[in-house]
Amino acid sequence: RCRTRKVCPWWRIARRRVRERDISFCMSRVFQPTANELPLHLRKYRPQASCGTVLVDWDMIQGGRGSLAEALMMADDDRQTAGPWAAELIADRGLMRSKIIKRSRLNQTFAYQILSGDRRASRDKLIQLAFGMGLTIAECSELLERGGVNALSPHCRRDIAIAYCLDRGLDVALCDDILWDLGEQTLVPGEERATSEERL
Repeated sequence: RCRTRKVCPWWRIARRRVRERDISFCMSRVFQPTANELPLHLRKYRPQASCGTVLVDWDMIQGGRGSLAEALMMADDDRQTAGPWAAELIADRGLMRSKIIKRSRLNQTFAYQILSGDRRASRDKLIQLAFGMGLTIAECSELLERGGVNALSPHCRRDIAIAYCLDRGLDVALCDDILWDLGEQTLVPGEERATSEERL
């Protein structure tokens, strides 16, 4: 009997095969399990859901399985864009728009146009709005996806710094200082930063 794992490399191969089998089983389900349903060692393999919806596997179409009507029944009908979604979240949480806009360092007129859905905001402007609303990393990613831009990526240095600031409850100014120190592009451009600081 082996008393140490170092002289028995088979255990690593066996564990890897078990994990791959578990992952393929979970990913083959029509509806993906939530993060809490997965074991800890499998949660990092779970793809990110788009707009907070449940992911659907393409197995219901591939190989001639199922009809188009059955596949369409699995589609998400929630097409709410970033502005109305954020406005609804603000109302549900009883937040004050004036304070949110001040914390986000957005132009007041532009911010109200975003929330009303009249203007489409860039990715950085939506991230500023997320800071003003005090959103979590997941909520910020959903806001970005609803705005038609990429969610925060754990593989991007800049996005990691932004996510860190969101998680720690830092404001836009401190986030920009961290981004500047890292040599990354700030959320608020230099001229706009100077103007907003004068207003504050």
